Amino acid sequence: MSTETITVSVATGTTAPLIISDNEGHSGNTTTQDENFTTNVGGGDTVTWNIATDSSITQIQIVENTGDLFSTNPAPTAGGTSVSGIISTTATGGDTYTINYWIDGTMYSQDPKLQMN
Repeated sequence: MSTETITVSVATGTTAPLIISDNEGHSGNTTTQDENFTTNVGGGDTVTWNIATDSSITQIQIVENTGDLFSTNPAPTAGGTSVSGIISTTATGGDTYTINYWIDGTMYSQDPKLQMN
């Protein structure tokens, strides 16, 4: 079991596209790259999404699209600048999920992927 870290931000003065990177070296900064952005995970892994310190994003929410990927649903951590969830040991394949993010009180969304190892 390991921890996968995904960082999100947007370019200064913009609301999209979301800039996503992970500790596996993947990154995306266009809508198409974000939709194809995939982080590899294993059962029991903790996935943590962080807002980049220089980002205008004030809050993030992770929404699972099918309901069977996480054993512990992603929830905000202290301070509200990150969200963590635990991958189910019975999950298979891969799935998209939604990152809802807020800038100046308005919500925006992007749908990257988690892929089981």
